[in-house]
Amino acid sequence: DLVGILLFVTLCIIRVVTFVSAGQEPTMQPELAAVTELFVPYSKLVPDLQRADDVMAFLGLFCWLKAFKYFSLSHFFGPLVRVTERGLQQLAKFGTLLCSLFLGFAICLHIGFGAQVEMYDTLGGSFLALFFMLSGSVDLGVLFDTHNALATALFAIYVVLIYFVLFNLFMAVILDVHMLVQIEQAGSGQGAKAGEARKNPMLLFLFTYWHKLKGIVLIGNEPEAAVGFPDEQFINLNLLPGIVRSRLMQKIDNAIGTLEELEGPGAGVRQGGQLQTVETLKQKWWSGEGEGEEYVSRVQLQRCLDQDADLRELLGMERAIDVIRRFRVDQGPDPYDQISRLQDAVFSKLDLLEKDDGVKFEEAETLKMVAVGLSEALTDVQNAWREELTNCLESAATLSEGLIQLTKRLERVQLNFNKIESDVSNQYGK
Repeated sequence: DLVGILLFVTLCIIRVVTFVSAGQEPTMQPELAAVTELFVPYSKLVPDLQRADDVMAFLGLFCWLKAFKYFSLSHFFGPLVRVTERGLQQLAKFGTLLCSLFLGFAICLHIGFGAQVEMYDTLGGSFLALFFMLSGSVDLGVLFDTHNALATALFAIYVVLIYFVLFNLFMAVILDVHMLVQIEQAGSGQGAKAGEARKNPMLLFLFTYWHKLKGIVLIGNEPEAAVGFPDEQFINLNLLPGIVRSRLMQKIDNAIGTLEELEGPGAGVRQGGQLQTVETLKQKWWSGEGEGEEYVSRVQLQRCLDQDADLRELLGMERAIDVIRRFRVDQGPDPYDQISRLQDAVFSKLDLLEKDDGVKFEEAETLKMVAVGLSEALTDVQNAWREELTNCLESAATLSEGLIQLTKRLERVQLNFNKIESDVSNQYGK
């Protein structure tokens, strides 16, 4: 788009310059248009008109290339467009290699046959002749009529490098990119519904826009069984599996990072007539009513499930409400009340034990400290044992390599000894 705009502006500037030049020419005034005997120097405008035609040609090419953006929306042309986009970088490297080889061949043809063959008398002509040689539209008879061994050797090297090597390399690059695109499409379509995989984005846009013009809202009218009750719209992230929690945090952090990149450090969005900064959005998205807990909404969870087929397959669910109902812990009695009752029961039992001269509270604390110390010591022993076992395995691997080398060298010594014995026997006899 930017190149197209620059070309259009350049074309307008050249047109304006042409009109200004024509206006400054006395013989091109409108009142003299009917005078047929007057000579009009149109040749002065030819260079500007030629430049305008060249710029318009490139503008038409880039405008036509914009159609690839719309071809990618089609399931038939989409893979072809993606193969072209993915292969541009590798094809650029391939083109650089091809041009460097052609330049070498062009220099050789120009130096060796420039004085004998008119087609190779310039470096540019030799370079273009090599390209036309690929399609067979170059007469090679004039090259071999020189009866020079260099022509045969050069043609043989050209055929081997260009036809047998570079052409196959070009096909390998295209096939590799095409295979990657096919694998990605197969992976993205796995786990999705067949009907959803065949939906066209442009048809969905037109369908949504048509209902918008008619005043029909397509969201917000879902049944309560699919949306859930008001108290089922949020879930604590700590209740979700680790992989789901990490995927959600990564997606929301990426969205916030994209917002910061597009709008700057002080970016934000307007909600309720007020500008909410990025830091405010982070606190709202990752807070649970000021208690420091991290909550995620059903809409965010559903969007994550729609975009990640592996996550749907792992959870075995496609609706966010099912995930929330599966992993949410129902609110029971007040936990503080339960903890207070438990503490009262524990202290009452400890009082009974102290009255009966049983285990005292200080002794229980001592036992707890001993248990913690034993646990830490056991952990240290396990870590030390793992480290020593790793060292033993590494030493065993080193000894094994040394034994293999020793065996090979002993075998070489045996072979040398047998050879020496055979030579001595042959020279001095038994």
